[in-house]
Amino acid sequence: MIPQYARKAFERQEDIYVVECGSQVVDTIWFIHRAEWPLSQRAQKTIEFLKGKI
Repeated sequence: MIPQYARKAFERQEDIYVVECGSQVVDTIWFIHRAEWPLSQRAQKTIEFLKGKI
């Protein structure tokens, strides 16, 4: 099983067999960091962006 973007980026498309199963695979993303280490501005913006997509 590979993500759709990886399948589309694969050079030899004819070598890939795609099965449509009807239900999507969903993964949970965990935001974990050490409390004593402040997050960078880039990490903070990324987390806010991803939270807006949920």
